[in-house]
Amino acid sequence: MHESDALPYRIAVIDDDFSTLRLLEWTLARSWGYSVSMYSSASACFSEIPKPPDVVLIAVGAEQRDIVSVTSSLHRAWPDVVVILLTVHGEHGSAAQALGAGAWDYFDKPLDLHRMKHVLSQALEHRGLKIQLRKRQRRRNAKQEALPTMDQVKSRAVIAALKQSGGNVKEAARLLGIGRTTMYKLMSRYRIDHHVLDPESGL
Repeated sequence: MHESDALPYRIAVIDDDFSTLRLLEWTLARSWGYSVSMYSSASACFSEIPKPPDVVLIAVGAEQRDIVSVTSSLHRAWPDVVVILLTVHGEHGSAAQALGAGAWDYFDKPLDLHRMKHVLSQALEHRGLKIQLRKRQRRRNAKQEALPTMDQVKSRAVIAALKQSGGNVKEAARLLGIGRTTMYKLMSRYRIDHHVLDPESGL
């Protein structure tokens, strides 16, 4: 295994063909500046890789297991990983099935390195946008959860008015611009007892 840390993007290459590994090691790490790890099988990658990869280039023929199940396993282990297949003649059917399981693309051997460079750039850009959108959605959801409900707003308003009026229900109702009957209904609904309101209690 060889690893280079020139760029933050990490690519794991899985292939049992030594010549392909050497070619991709030279191209990805030395020419294009990616951080590259080389493995002969997916199981070796799972057990040995030091950090989750951004991209996995995997040869269909390097796996004894069904490449579709391997693709699914890669996504279960690393949900944001981009899986790209390396194929030879006769493996297109398996590659097409793996695309349906979430693989990004596939390359026939001998590899078209010009196309690979373009596809990697697109895949990493798409991956980055997807991660950013998910983070924004999480922040949006967190903000929505942090907003008080209407009942909480009303309850706090009733408590504040009662505290300001010293527990006088009639005066508190006047401060809120509502009738005394409505005030009592709100106090009952939110289980607020004006007799126990104390400025020091924190209510």
